Amino acid sequence: MNASIHSLPLRSSAPDVRNPLLKLASAPAFASLPEADRRQLRVLLDGVRRGAKAVADGLWRRGRVRKAAYWRACAVYAGHAARLAHPKPSPAAACALPLALSGPNPLLALPAAHLARDISPAAAAALAHLMLDLRQDAKRSSVKSWQTAKSPMASYWADVATYAGHCARFVRAGRPTAAERPARLAA
Repeated sequence: MNASIHSLPLRSSAPDVRNPLLKLASAPAFASLPEADRRQLRVLLDGVRRGAKAVADGLWRRGRVRKAAYWRACAVYAGHAARLAHPKPSPAAACALPLALSGPNPLLALPAAHLARDISPAAAAALAHLMLDLRQDAKRSSVKSWQTAKSPMASYWADVATYAGHCARFVRAGRPTAAERPARLAA
């Protein structure tokens, strides 16, 4: 074994590596939200993270690897967004799995979906804007991965883009306006 490999740090401690959402232009908007709104967002996103992780684990055990990867991406980025919204975790609640996980927006089947109704309009708008930025960034990363023949990463980034779009629609009352929609990538 090469001794120099073991002298490297295991993980980066840079904030934008630990939470890639900090790189997005809409991330600083969370700091301007009132404490109560940020706490509500943390509770909602922690619930989404726990539910999505439980779904991913169940799908993985049943051999549904592709769907498990999507739900795992949901859990990871819900956790990133939760830590961006508020640094302290919300108390863990029992997580009952949904009966159906299909349809136009499978996030609505998660147990935490009812919490989205209680979020203030400002907090919902900040989260939706962050998710639309994430969706656009993930689509760019997916296209770049396909162009460099990295199909597993392209698939992962496509899942992240899909999740971000679902999450943006999850917290919004209506469809985004033309100005809020990410620009389509040229093929």
